Amino acid sequence: MAEGYFKDRNISTYQDESWPTSGSSWLRVNPTGIRKNLNWIRQQYGEVPIYITENGVSARNVSLEDTYRISYYQQYINEVLKGRETTHFSHRADL
Repeated sequence: MAEGYFKDRNISTYQDESWPTSGSSWLRVNPTGIRKNLNWIRQQYGEVPIYITENGVSARNVSLEDTYRISYYQQYINEVLKGRETTHFSHRADL
C-alpha cells in the first residue's frame, strides 16, 4: 500500500516483542488489545453497535488437536467478556 494510506490513518502501531508470535510474521497475539479497542470505541462514540465479524490467528504445524487456536479464542473471548463486565459495553455474538 502507498505511504499515504499509513499516514492518513493518523495512528501509530506497536508490537511488544514479548507478545506471542503467530504463523504470520506481522501478527502478534495480544488479547487485551481487543478490550482496549472496544473501550476506546465506547469512550469516543458512546454505546454504538459493534460487530466483530472476524478474529483469528494463523499458525504453523497445527494438527487436529489445535490447542493453540483454542487458547487464542478463549483468551480473546474472555477479554471481550471482561470489557462487558467492567465497562458495561454491549456486545453481540453470532456464532
